[in-house]
Amino acid sequence: MDTADHVNFELADGNQGKAMVFRPEGEGPFPALLVLHDILGFNDDLARIARRFATEGYVAMAPDFFGEGLKPICVVKAMKTLKAQRGQQVDTLAKARTWLKGQPDVDERRVGAVGFCMGGGFAVLHAEQQALAFVGVFYGDVPKNKADISNFPPCFAGYGERDQMFISQGRRLKKHLDELGTANEFRSYEGVGHSYMNQLTGLFAHGGSLPPMRAKYDESAAEDSWDAMLSFFASALGSIEDE
Repeated sequence: MDTADHVNFELADGNQGKAMVFRPEGEGPFPALLVLHDILGFNDDLARIARRFATEGYVAMAPDFFGEGLKPICVVKAMKTLKAQRGQQVDTLAKARTWLKGQPDVDERRVGAVGFCMGGGFAVLHAEQQALAFVGVFYGDVPKNKADISNFPPCFAGYGERDQMFISQGRRLKKHLDELGTANEFRSYEGVGHSYMNQLTGLFAHGGSLPPMRAKYDESAAEDSWDAMLSFFASALGSIEDE
């Protein structure tokens, strides 16, 4: 059985960030990853996903990169940061990664990130700015210029074909990585929309299911992505162990 902790970590401005951390049984050292939330924030669905990574043998840290304040304002600030490629959320993720790499049960050579929707965009940005062992990108924003991801680690990506806002971003990511010669696996799903890995609740579960995103959990697509992603990550980590 995995264990879960609520932890604080120091931010660049001296304040404290918060995160949920899920650990596998045993002493490690384990591979680890940052699990980056969507616009719904630091919630039970994020915990569900992070906990599943822990059951698969990863130390999974899910940081809250909204922080204090009204959620709509936090979302706007985060999206501005993502576009500018610098700012509070970028700094928060860098500090979270530093904290994670410093844990005694973590193998600092085998730290990655996986993100969903807005978190997928931050996973792309974080993977380019930091030295990661692997990255998972689910229906996130992708830079138009492939030079902006020229330092990318091995990448798994998943998108729904009915997600009219983001499927083109996924295809762009695949094209960029192929041209750069970066190891990657891209999965897209017919009849599936946005947020297919996330078990949505509340207003977004209803309004988001409409065009153009058609956001809805899809068990079949989600489980296929879980299996393929974990296999891809294991292969990427195996390459590090062989060095």
